[in-house]
Amino acid sequence: KRLVAYLVPADPAAPPAASAVREHLARRLPDYLVPAAFVILPELPLTPNGKIDRRALPAPSAPARAATSSDSNETSGDPRNALERDLAVLWADALGRPRVGREENFFAAGGHSLLAARISAGLLRHTGRRLPIAVFFTAPTIAAMAAWLDAAPDAPVSRALVTLQPKGDAPALFCVHGYGGDAYVYLPLAKDLAPDRPVHGIQAIGLDGRRPRHSSVEQMAAHYADEIVACQPSGPYHLLGFSAGGWMAYAVAQELRARGAKIGLLAVLDTHANARLPLWLHVWESINQGCKRAVSRWHERDAFVARLRALPYGQLAPYIVGRFRHLFGRRIKVLPPVSADDLAPPPLRRALRDPDKSPEYYFVAVTRYSARPYAGDLVIFSSQPEGYFRWSFWPHLVRGRVTIEPAQGAHIDLLEPENTPSLAASLRRLLANADRD
Repeated sequence: KRLVAYLVPADPAAPPAASAVREHLARRLPDYLVPAAFVILPELPLTPNGKIDRRALPAPSAPARAATSSDSNETSGDPRNALERDLAVLWADALGRPRVGREENFFAAGGHSLLAARISAGLLRHTGRRLPIAVFFTAPTIAAMAAWLDAAPDAPVSRALVTLQPKGDAPALFCVHGYGGDAYVYLPLAKDLAPDRPVHGIQAIGLDGRRPRHSSVEQMAAHYADEIVACQPSGPYHLLGFSAGGWMAYAVAQELRARGAKIGLLAVLDTHANARLPLWLHVWESINQGCKRAVSRWHERDAFVARLRALPYGQLAPYIVGRFRHLFGRRIKVLPPVSADDLAPPPLRRALRDPDKSPEYYFVAVTRYSARPYAGDLVIFSSQPEGYFRWSFWPHLVRGRVTIEPAQGAHIDLLEPENTPSLAASLRRLLANADRD
């Protein structure tokens, strides 16, 4: 997908050059919001209701795409050596572009993990050089990737902070990685949040296989806090974490507070009780989850009776047998016990020793994190029904105010582009309040 701009010039006889419009927008917008193509029209097509008829907008022609790519290449630079030229050819082929500049961001240009795997395989096939997929996250431009490949084999990649949206003077939002270690999952949110607030991602260390991973969430928090302070020397610090990443953001907030820094906003997205909590809180959460399951079963009973009344006589017996198997054939899952080794099945227990199992690695790391009470405030974005987190462990673990905000979409889809606009709108309001406080 590409961002296309449709223009109606004030003077049809002298339309502006695409490069001039691009330069004008580049001074006002983040790089990824500058259109990839420009189409000049005498007028915008309208529906009978007077709205823009998007289906009637013509696709950019091949010459327009080529000219735009050339403009972009002038801005982002031509490849400077043979390795950069090889990478540029592979990138252009994967992204479906005539040319790619050496400073263009892979993900902002429409790249994703499948295209990264294709580029990596092509580089190995043509040059014999191996390029881990994780390097696309730590070195997302051709220039940075070529420098990584030219570095000594034992050169560590130790930087965790990656910039997702650089512009603006407001205190930045720092988005901490979660289960897979990838901070670029926050890129759609960074695009929707605001052009006047910087957004940085905190990427896991060791994804490239060159540097050992952190051995604990506490170790991650100390390293990430160092980089956050180096990026923004004084608070307030705004932190966000999704799912398991909520615990990592929580740990970073604890670390920054221990250093005397001010936390403006600490927000978690659908973060559940998979860290090591005090025993009484695990008992509380077990009772809480049991009550929720009982309510769910009661609603299933109502649907069961209604279905029975609607079924023909001959289908009653198979339906009843099937429902009883569904309702009572599953064992109730117990919340994570205190020992992560008891919690994790053998494949997950081996994750800490296997550098190729990054999602399981961070899952085990979170289950070994001992969550201490937090003296500040917390915002929970929840994809669950209203009240799901209100009676959970969070209000007992957090000493300050706990605010619950609804989030659009299912848990796994919270950071998908179709759901981030509503999340960004809520964050804008909360960040503005935190800045005023």
